[in-house]
Amino acid sequence: MRISMNRELETLETHIPFLGTVGSISPYIGLFGTGMGIMHAFIALGAVKQATLQMVARVIAEALIATAIGLFAAIPAVYGLQPTESAREQAGTELRQLYGRVHRDSAPPGVYRKRKQQGVSHGQNAWTRSSRT
Repeated sequence: MRISMNRELETLETHIPFLGTVGSISPYIGLFGTGMGIMHAFIALGAVKQATLQMVARVIAEALIATAIGLFAAIPAVYGLQPTESAREQAGTELRQLYGRVHRDSAPPGVYRKRKQQGVSHGQNAWTRSSRT
């Protein structure tokens, strides 16, 4: 059962690194595109004797499109990352609790005892095998 639980948790975790990577790298790719576009604009301006606003505006607009595309990819990835991580964490907690209940309930009577006498808080594993001495 524990193997199946770990497999399910691994399946839930498959897209989390991808979302994190896309969310963190996309703005930099957009910024790189903007920088290249601005450099292209300055090179084009240097090639003419008199620059007009129409010449500059077109090239700058192309550069800003790169930023927009980077943000267009990053925002949904970051927005989707938190709910995905939360769902995985909640599923993991529920599976661990279910595993504990099944494992505890399937044991013969008297095999498990509360660990609260040993000072274990409520959030920790409150059940342990009792020693047969």
